[in-house]
Amino acid sequence: MRDISRYFQHQLPNAGAEALTNPDSPQRQIYLRRFADREGKLFMGRFYAKYKGKTDQEREAILVQSTRATPVRLATIYRSIDPEAGPGKLAAFIRSYLPGAKLDEAELTNLYEKYSVQRFDLADRGYIAKLHPLELWLVAFLRTHPQATLAQVNEASADERLSVYKW
Repeated sequence: MRDISRYFQHQLPNAGAEALTNPDSPQRQIYLRRFADREGKLFMGRFYAKYKGKTDQEREAILVQSTRATPVRLATIYRSIDPEAGPGKLAAFIRSYLPGAKLDEAELTNLYEKYSVQRFDLADRGYIAKLHPLELWLVAFLRTHPQATLAQVNEASADERLSVYKW
């Protein structure tokens, strides 16, 4: 972490020790924003390479394989990547990855309502799903923009890259 701090100290004008030690320093916010943006782009590049050229079903499968599947995690994943899908689609998604799960309709409806994108921000959904939040965002974005380039992804994800690094 010290190496990262020193690297960014030298990248920003006037970003000396005062910016790192004084939480009210205006330079500190510039420093933190630049760090979050660069790190977010690094992660986005890795995730883009992982999902580029895949179908929606392949992306779903890769995403689920990246975590230990539980009903809560699957509900969070599916509600994140397809927030407009109804409870029936969520139930089919969960049952396809957890065929032995004994979930009745009331439990599935509860999962559908509880893990909507309106209830949890991107960082929280990533934490619940045990996935990087930008990975969830990218898979959702690629559902509606399957031919997007990495440059387009980075442009579209500017706000999300900063929001997942809340300080």
